Amino acid sequence: MALFSLALAALLTGRVTRSLGRLTTAAEAVARGELERRVEDVGDDEVGRVGRAFNAMTESLRRTLRELADRQALAAVGEFAASLSHEIRNALTSIRVDLQLLDEETPEDASAPEIRNRALQKVTHLNRTVSDALSLARSGRVGQDNVDLCATLQSAAQSATSEFEERGAKLQSPSAASRPIEVRGDRGALEQLFLNLLALAALHVWRRPLPQVLREYVMDPIGASNTWRWHGYDNSWVLIDGLKVQSVSGGGHWGGGRWISARDQARFGLLTLRRGRWKDQQILSEEWVEMALTPGPANPGYGFMNWFLNTDMERIPGAPESTFCHLGAGTNMVCAIPEYDLVVVARWINGRAANSFVRRVLESVVTGAGDE
Repeated sequence: MALFSLALAALLTGRVTRSLGRLTTAAEAVARGELERRVEDVGDDEVGRVGRAFNAMTESLRRTLRELADRQALAAVGEFAASLSHEIRNALTSIRVDLQLLDEETPEDASAPEIRNRALQKVTHLNRTVSDALSLARSGRVGQDNVDLCATLQSAAQSATSEFEERGAKLQSPSAASRPIEVRGDRGALEQLFLNLLALAALHVWRRPLPQVLREYVMDPIGASNTWRWHGYDNSWVLIDGLKVQSVSGGGHWGGGRWISARDQARFGLLTLRRGRWKDQQILSEEWVEMALTPGPANPGYGFMNWFLNTDMERIPGAPESTFCHLGAGTNMVCAIPEYDLVVVARWINGRAANSFVRRVLESVVTGAGDE
């Protein structure tokens, strides 16, 4: 009996020793970076449970490292895409502006406009392709916050009010006292979505393309050129009274938005600086402009759509608090500064450099006035 007990003990000891040996070997391999190594032939005893826990740990480590590598790769792709798109858009913008200037200077009976129009269409297509690629590269890095849908919809509705009032229509938006409806999402993207839906509704109210409305009621009266364009998305065509009409977007996303020269930007900035008045004509309602300059409930630094405010001098610390800006993709900036009766336009400026740029402009204006 004693002999049998000794044999059994030796057998169990050998089995445990072999299991611990396999576990030790696997641990040493993982320590060398061989994360695929597993402990095989784990049993149901204590050592077996340790082996299964070891395998689960290494699997979790491999999964975590893969996710980290994917995020790092995505971030690198996003940064590369942003840099590449900036360089490509600079070139495309220069080509487009040159073509449009050439179009203005060429006699009407020349045959070149057809060729230039085709070139402009290709530039537009390339710009949309770049925008799509940049959006796709950044899709994994979109931040999400708690967003009140009522406040976001109210802000979008206020921005679109004037388009409906021009046709005698009334747009009823949620009141500020509405019960909040909170979701997780991107506030700017949601507001853009609501504004695009309202733009489609306004199109059905006007029953004509909104770029024509903008040209007739705003751009032509302020003396803008005929080179600006307002694009919708490729898939945003609708039928109005049997005619195919494009519902234009409210911002420069995925190929949509307005393309406009610096001179026309300055004219529009002067119109908003003067509270909607151009010479002896009130083009935009002064009351509406005041509403557009009122901080919104969702963001105190934002009024109506594309009215960026300098509330508490946070956006542009080097400028007076009454300063407001209209910003486009690539930080194409129209900055209105009422205290100086000044409009500053900057094209493709680094957003982080906007404050120092405006501050230097104001310093030069003050210095110039003192030297006179």
